[in-house]
Amino acid sequence: MVTTAVVGGAPNGCLLARSNCLENLWRLLLISAEIQTTHISLKMDTVLCMKYLMFFFCVLVFIGSLCLIIVAIWAIIDPKRILDIHPNYFLKIAASIILLMGLLLSWLSYLGIYATVAEDVKLLKNLVIVVLVISIVKLLVTILLYFFAAKIRDKYLVNQLAKKYEGDDGTNVYSKALNGFMIMFQCCGILGSRDFQDAEFFKEKQPRDSWPQACCTRGKSPEPEEILDVKLCQEGKDGYVNNLGCSQVIAYFFSWYTWTFVGCCLGVLAAEQMCCYTYHHKIFMVPRSQIHD
Repeated sequence: MVTTAVVGGAPNGCLLARSNCLENLWRLLLISAEIQTTHISLKMDTVLCMKYLMFFFCVLVFIGSLCLIIVAIWAIIDPKRILDIHPNYFLKIAASIILLMGLLLSWLSYLGIYATVAEDVKLLKNLVIVVLVISIVKLLVTILLYFFAAKIRDKYLVNQLAKKYEGDDGTNVYSKALNGFMIMFQCCGILGSRDFQDAEFFKEKQPRDSWPQACCTRGKSPEPEEILDVKLCQEGKDGYVNNLGCSQVIAYFFSWYTWTFVGCCLGVLAAEQMCCYTYHHKIFMVPRSQIHD
Protein backbone atom coordinates (compact mmCIF):
# COMPACT_ATOMS: atom_id res chain seq x y z
CA MET A 1 0.00 0.00 0.00
CA VAL A 2 2.75 2.45 0.90
CA THR A 3 4.90 1.41 -2.05
CA THR A 4 2.03 1.88 -4.49
CA ALA A 5 1.28 5.38 -3.20
CA VAL A 6 4.88 6.41 -3.54
CA VAL A 7 5.23 4.98 -7.01
CA GLY A 8 1.88 6.36 -8.11
CA GLY A 9 2.68 9.87 -6.77
CA ALA A 10 6.02 10.14 -8.58
CA PRO A 11 4.59 10.88 -12.04
CA ASN A 12 2.23 13.50 -10.62
CA GLY A 13 5.16 15.26 -8.92
CA CYS A 14 7.19 15.28 -12.14
CA LEU A 15 4.27 16.69 -14.11
CA LEU A 16 3.74 19.38 -11.50
CA ALA A 17 7.44 20.31 -11.59
CA ARG A 18 7.41 20.43 -15.40
CA SER A 19 4.34 22.67 -15.45
CA ASN A 20 6.00 25.00 -12.95
CA CYS A 21 9.15 25.12 -15.10
CA LEU A 22 7.14 25.88 -18.23
CA GLU A 23 5.19 28.57 -16.42
CA ASN A 24 8.39 30.20 -15.15
CA LEU A 25 9.96 29.97 -18.60
CA TRP A 26 6.89 31.60 -20.15
CA ARG A 27 7.05 34.40 -17.60
CA LEU A 28 10.73 34.96 -18.39
CA LEU A 29 9.94 35.13 -22.11
CA LEU A 30 7.18 37.66 -21.48
CA ILE A 31 9.46 39.79 -19.30
CA SER A 32 12.27 39.72 -21.88
CA ALA A 33 9.85 40.63 -24.68
CA GLU A 34 8.50 43.47 -22.57
CA ILE A 35 12.02 44.76 -21.90
CA GLN A 36 12.93 44.51 -25.59
CA THR A 37 9.76 46.38 -26.59
CA THR A 38 10.48 49.12 -24.06
CA HIS A 39 14.07 49.36 -25.35
CA ILE A 40 12.89 49.71 -28.95
CA SER A 41 10.30 52.28 -27.91
CA LEU A 42 12.99 54.34 -26.16
CA LYS A 43 15.16 54.13 -29.26
CA MET A 44 12.29 55.28 -31.42
CA ASP A 45 11.68 58.25 -29.15
CA THR A 46 15.42 59.09 -29.31
CA VAL A 47 15.35 58.92 -33.10
CA LEU A 48 12.32 61.20 -33.29
CA CYS A 49 14.00 63.67 -30.93
CA MET A 50 17.18 63.70 -33.03
CA LYS A 51 15.14 64.13 -36.21
CA TYR A 52 13.37 67.14 -34.76
CA LEU A 53 16.70 68.62 -33.59
CA MET A 54 18.26 68.19 -37.01
CA PHE A 55 15.22 69.71 -38.67
CA PHE A 56 15.45 72.68 -36.28
CA PHE A 57 19.17 73.23 -36.97
CA CYS A 58 18.66 72.99 -40.74
CA VAL A 59 15.82 75.52 -40.59
CA LEU A 60 18.06 77.92 -38.63
CA VAL A 61 20.85 77.58 -41.21
CA PHE A 62 18.34 78.08 -44.02
CA ILE A 63 17.04 81.31 -42.45
CA GLY A 64 20.60 82.57 -41.94
CA SER A 65 21.50 81.78 -45.55
CA LEU A 66 18.45 83.70 -46.76
CA CYS A 67 19.62 86.71 -44.73
CA LEU A 68 23.06 86.49 -46.38
CA ILE A 69 21.48 86.32 -49.83
CA ILE A 70 19.27 89.35 -49.14
CA VAL A 71 22.19 91.43 -47.82
CA ALA A 72 24.40 90.45 -50.77
CA ILE A 73 21.73 91.35 -53.33
CA TRP A 74 21.10 94.61 -51.51
CA ALA A 75 24.83 95.44 -51.55
CA ILE A 76 25.01 94.75 -55.28
CA ILE A 77 21.87 96.67 -56.25
CA ASP A 78 21.97 99.67 -53.91
CA PRO A 79 25.15 99.87 -51.76
CA LYS A 80 24.65 103.57 -50.95
CA ARG A 81 21.83 102.70 -48.55
CA ILE A 82 24.17 100.51 -46.48
CA LEU A 83 27.38 102.53 -46.09
CA ASP A 84 26.94 105.41 -48.55
CA ILE A 85 29.39 103.80 -50.98
CA HIS A 86 29.16 104.03 -54.74
CA PRO A 87 29.24 100.72 -56.60
CA ASN A 88 32.78 99.56 -57.33
CA TYR A 89 34.65 96.46 -58.38
CA PHE A 90 35.80 95.28 -54.93
CA LEU A 91 32.38 95.76 -53.35
CA LYS A 92 30.79 93.65 -56.06
CA ILE A 93 33.37 90.90 -55.52
CA ALA A 94 32.71 90.84 -51.76
CA ALA A 95 28.94 90.84 -52.30
CA SER A 96 29.26 88.05 -54.88
CA ILE A 97 31.26 85.92 -52.42
CA ILE A 98 28.63 86.45 -49.73
CA LEU A 99 25.90 85.59 -52.25
CA LEU A 100 27.64 82.33 -53.19
CA MET A 101 28.05 81.43 -49.51
CA GLY A 102 24.37 82.10 -48.91
CA LEU A 103 23.34 79.96 -51.87
CA LEU A 104 25.61 77.11 -50.76
CA LEU A 105 24.29 77.18 -47.19
CA SER A 106 20.68 77.36 -48.36
CA TRP A 107 21.23 74.37 -50.67
CA LEU A 108 22.86 72.31 -47.91
CA SER A 109 20.18 73.20 -45.37
CA TYR A 110 17.44 72.31 -47.88
CA LEU A 111 19.06 68.91 -48.45
CA GLY A 112 19.22 68.40 -44.69
CA ILE A 113 15.54 69.23 -44.28
CA TYR A 114 14.57 66.92 -47.15
CA ALA A 115 16.76 64.05 -45.89
CA THR A 116 15.34 64.39 -42.38
CA VAL A 117 11.70 64.39 -43.48
CA ALA A 118 12.14 61.63 -46.08
CA GLU A 119 14.52 59.58 -43.85
CA ASP A 120 16.95 59.23 -46.74
CA VAL A 121 20.00 57.69 -45.06
CA LYS A 122 22.27 57.82 -48.13
CA LEU A 123 21.64 61.53 -48.53
CA LEU A 124 22.27 62.00 -44.81
CA LYS A 125 25.63 60.25 -45.09
CA ASN A 126 26.69 62.43 -48.02
CA LEU A 127 25.49 65.52 -46.18
CA VAL A 128 27.53 64.51 -43.12
CA ILE A 129 30.67 64.34 -45.26
CA VAL A 130 30.02 67.73 -46.89
CA VAL A 131 29.26 69.47 -43.58
CA LEU A 132 32.34 67.86 -42.01
CA VAL A 133 34.57 69.13 -44.84
CA ILE A 134 33.11 72.64 -44.55
CA SER A 135 33.62 72.59 -40.77
CA ILE A 136 37.26 71.50 -41.16
CA VAL A 137 37.93 74.25 -43.73
CA LYS A 138 36.23 76.79 -41.47
CA LEU A 139 38.34 75.64 -38.52
CA LEU A 140 41.58 75.86 -40.55
CA VAL A 141 40.73 79.37 -41.75
CA THR A 142 39.95 80.43 -38.18
CA ILE A 143 43.28 79.04 -36.94
CA LEU A 144 45.20 80.81 -39.72
CA LEU A 145 43.42 84.08 -38.99
CA TYR A 146 44.17 83.68 -35.30
CA PHE A 147 47.92 83.35 -35.91
CA PHE A 148 48.24 85.89 -38.73
CA ALA A 149 45.61 88.44 -37.65
CA ALA A 150 48.15 90.61 -35.85
CA LYS A 151 50.44 90.82 -38.90
CA ILE A 152 47.55 91.62 -41.25
CA ARG A 153 46.17 94.20 -38.85
CA ASP A 154 49.45 95.98 -38.04
CA LYS A 155 51.24 95.83 -41.38
CA TYR A 156 48.37 96.22 -43.83
CA LEU A 157 45.22 97.72 -42.32
CA VAL A 158 46.95 100.43 -40.29
CA ASN A 159 49.15 101.36 -43.25
CA GLN A 160 46.11 101.55 -45.51
CA LEU A 161 44.43 103.90 -43.05
CA ALA A 162 47.49 106.16 -42.94
CA LYS A 163 47.74 106.28 -46.74
CA LYS A 164 44.11 106.40 -47.92
CA TYR A 165 41.90 107.87 -45.19
CA GLU A 166 40.78 111.42 -46.04
CA GLY A 167 38.55 112.30 -43.07
CA ASP A 168 34.83 112.68 -42.46
CA ASP A 169 34.23 114.27 -45.86
CA GLY A 170 36.45 111.88 -47.79
CA THR A 171 35.24 110.99 -51.26
CA ASN A 172 37.16 107.78 -51.90
CA VAL A 173 35.71 104.35 -51.20
CA TYR A 174 38.07 103.59 -48.31
CA SER A 175 37.15 106.73 -46.35
CA LYS A 176 33.41 106.19 -46.78
CA ALA A 177 33.65 102.53 -45.85
CA LEU A 178 35.73 103.23 -42.73
CA ASN A 179 33.43 106.05 -41.63
CA GLY A 180 30.42 103.80 -42.09
CA PHE A 181 32.03 101.00 -40.09
CA MET A 182 33.08 103.32 -37.27
CA ILE A 183 29.57 104.76 -36.97
CA MET A 184 27.84 101.40 -37.30
CA PHE A 185 30.04 99.45 -34.84
CA GLN A 186 30.78 102.45 -32.56
CA CYS A 187 34.54 102.08 -32.86
CA CYS A 188 37.49 104.29 -33.83
CA GLY A 189 40.27 103.42 -36.27
CA ILE A 190 41.80 99.97 -36.62
CA LEU A 191 43.51 99.66 -33.24
CA GLY A 192 42.14 102.82 -31.66
CA SER A 193 42.03 106.60 -31.94
CA ARG A 194 45.84 106.85 -32.15
CA ASP A 195 45.81 105.42 -35.68
CA PHE A 196 44.91 108.84 -37.11
CA GLN A 197 48.12 110.51 -35.91
CA ASP A 198 49.97 109.21 -38.98
CA ALA A 199 47.14 109.74 -41.49
CA GLU A 200 48.52 112.37 -43.89
CA PHE A 201 45.35 113.23 -45.83
CA PHE A 202 43.32 113.37 -42.62
CA LYS A 203 45.76 115.84 -41.03
CA GLU A 204 45.67 118.03 -44.15
CA LYS A 205 41.87 118.27 -44.25
CA GLN A 206 41.17 118.28 -40.50
CA PRO A 207 44.31 119.70 -38.83
CA ARG A 208 42.50 120.69 -35.62
CA ASP A 209 40.92 117.30 -34.99
CA SER A 210 42.71 114.49 -33.20
CA TRP A 211 40.38 111.94 -34.77
CA PRO A 212 37.37 112.12 -37.13
CA GLN A 213 33.87 112.88 -35.94
CA ALA A 214 32.88 109.34 -36.93
CA CYS A 215 34.64 108.26 -33.71
CA CYS A 216 32.38 110.45 -31.57
CA THR A 217 29.57 108.92 -29.54
CA ARG A 218 26.14 109.52 -31.03
CA GLY A 219 22.79 109.82 -29.33
CA LYS A 220 20.44 106.86 -29.32
CA SER A 221 17.27 108.96 -29.37
CA PRO A 222 15.52 110.84 -30.79
CA GLU A 223 18.08 111.41 -33.59
CA PRO A 224 20.66 108.59 -33.83
CA GLU A 225 22.87 110.53 -36.27
CA GLU A 226 23.43 113.47 -33.95
CA ILE A 227 26.77 113.65 -32.09
CA LEU A 228 26.49 114.23 -28.35
CA ASP A 229 29.23 116.88 -28.10
CA VAL A 230 31.96 117.44 -30.71
CA LYS A 231 34.16 119.53 -28.40
CA LEU A 232 34.15 117.01 -25.57
CA CYS A 233 34.71 114.27 -28.12
CA GLN A 234 37.89 115.92 -29.44
CA GLU A 235 39.06 116.44 -25.86
CA GLY A 236 38.79 112.69 -25.30
CA LYS A 237 36.24 112.75 -22.49
CA ASP A 238 34.91 109.37 -21.46
CA GLY A 239 31.47 108.69 -22.84
CA TYR A 240 31.88 111.10 -25.76
CA VAL A 241 34.41 109.21 -27.90
CA ASN A 242 34.62 105.55 -28.93
CA ASN A 243 38.13 104.46 -27.92
CA LEU A 244 37.75 100.83 -28.93
CA GLY A 245 39.36 99.84 -32.25
CA CYS A 246 37.23 98.41 -35.03
CA SER A 247 39.47 95.33 -35.28
CA GLN A 248 38.58 94.34 -31.71
CA VAL A 249 34.86 94.85 -32.29
CA ILE A 250 34.88 92.88 -35.55
CA ALA A 251 37.05 90.15 -33.98
CA TYR A 252 34.52 89.77 -31.17
CA PHE A 253 31.68 89.59 -33.69
CA PHE A 254 33.46 86.96 -35.82
CA SER A 255 34.42 84.90 -32.77
CA TRP A 256 30.76 84.81 -31.72
CA TYR A 257 29.73 83.91 -35.28
CA THR A 258 32.41 81.21 -35.51
CA TRP A 259 31.42 79.46 -32.30
CA THR A 260 27.75 79.71 -33.24
CA PHE A 261 28.51 78.15 -36.63
CA VAL A 262 30.60 75.39 -35.02
CA GLY A 263 27.83 74.67 -32.51
CA CYS A 264 25.21 74.40 -35.26
CA CYS A 265 27.49 72.12 -37.30
CA LEU A 266 28.13 69.87 -34.30
CA GLY A 267 24.40 69.68 -33.62
CA VAL A 268 23.63 68.75 -37.22
CA LEU A 269 26.44 66.18 -37.31
CA ALA A 270 25.25 64.59 -34.06
CA ALA A 271 21.71 64.34 -35.38
CA GLU A 272 22.87 62.90 -38.69
CA GLN A 273 25.16 60.36 -37.04
CA MET A 274 22.36 59.23 -34.73
CA CYS A 275 19.97 58.79 -37.65
CA CYS A 276 22.59 56.82 -39.61
CA TYR A 277 23.42 54.70 -36.55
CA THR A 278 19.81 53.79 -35.91
CA TYR A 279 19.35 52.80 -39.55
CA HIS A 280 21.79 49.89 -39.11
CA HIS A 281 19.65 48.61 -36.22
CA LYS A 282 16.53 48.64 -38.43
CA ILE A 283 14.67 50.99 -36.11
CA PHE A 284 13.10 52.88 -38.99
CA MET A 285 11.63 49.58 -40.27
CA VAL A 286 9.65 48.92 -37.07
CA PRO A 287 6.08 50.31 -37.28
CA ARG A 288 4.96 52.29 -34.25
CA SER A 289 1.70 50.28 -34.11
CA GLN A 290 3.67 47.10 -33.45
CA ILE A 291 5.82 48.84 -30.83
CA HIS A 292 2.89 50.12 -28.78
CA ASP A 293 0.94 46.90 -29.20
